[in-house]
Amino acid sequence: MNELTTTERSDLQRLETQIENGLQTFLQVGLALKEIRDLKLYREEHQTFEKYVASRWEHSKSWAYQLINAVIVEQQIGENVNCSLQKPTSENQYRELAKLEPEKIPQVWEAVTKECEETGEQPTAKKIKTIAAEIVEPEFEYVEVDESEIEPGDIDCGPVDWKPIQRKAVATCESLMRVIGDLSEAKSSESKQYCIEWADKIWEGLRSW
Repeated sequence: MNELTTTERSDLQRLETQIENGLQTFLQVGLALKEIRDLKLYREEHQTFEKYVASRWEHSKSWAYQLINAVIVEQQIGENVNCSLQKPTSENQYRELAKLEPEKIPQVWEAVTKECEETGEQPTAKKIKTIAAEIVEPEFEYVEVDESEIEPGDIDCGPVDWKPIQRKAVATCESLMRVIGDLSEAKSSESKQYCIEWADKIWEGLRSW
């Protein structure tokens, strides 16, 4: 293990205090975790950031990275979106935006807030997902097929819209990752068995496609 300097140890103590008090805002927690990770302030007692999170905070790495990704979302919006527009206010909004490529986040959030201003709706995670699908995913195009070019034995399935399949695959993979995260945090053998059974069901669902 690498020893921390006096200044680094002071930084670590300050940041860990921020995390302990940090449920006042998850962004503060994410910012503190990001700084600990980026500066490798965990290295005195832990080999990796993931082991630090598990040992010090009894959480999976997915928990830590969700909070860190929320900070990245905040930075993207703060730097690239008109300051007069509403900012995300819930962890669910940040989590949905964090699924996007960083450069797409400002564009999607701006579209969401403008539409919500017009309709009077709230910018929910579901609304973000819907608008992100319209902006990020390429438009589906039908392709005309010349039937004279189809050889015997060719399978002509016609035009296929892959969007619903893609969304289903993403949702299934997210469910699998949540189960894996729960499994790593489960303490009783009964809880672990429950998580394993659910992971098996999700995996069988993926294999059946």
